[in-house]
Amino acid sequence: MISQSDRYELQETRHEDIKEIVEVSNLVFGPDIAFVPEELESQLEIFPEGQVCIKNRDHGRVAGFCSSLIVNFEDYGINHSLTWRNYG
Repeated sequence: MISQSDRYELQETRHEDIKEIVEVSNLVFGPDIAFVPEELESQLEIFPEGQVCIKNRDHGRVAGFCSSLIVNFEDYGINHSLTWRNYG
């Protein structure tokens, strides 16, 4: 466990959390760009310390998540992602 509060607990993501994370991802992003289980399984295998979720302590369900990736910057370049400069 990483940290906790009265209602929520921040923890490292486990394989058994993936189904609920996919559900949250669909609610937040919609089915066209939501995570699929295979993506999350791969991220968890490659970079487990970069995957965390928040669980509601009352019912134990995933309330949110953060997924970090390790990428080779040279594969994508400086213009790959939107930044604050794109919103002016």
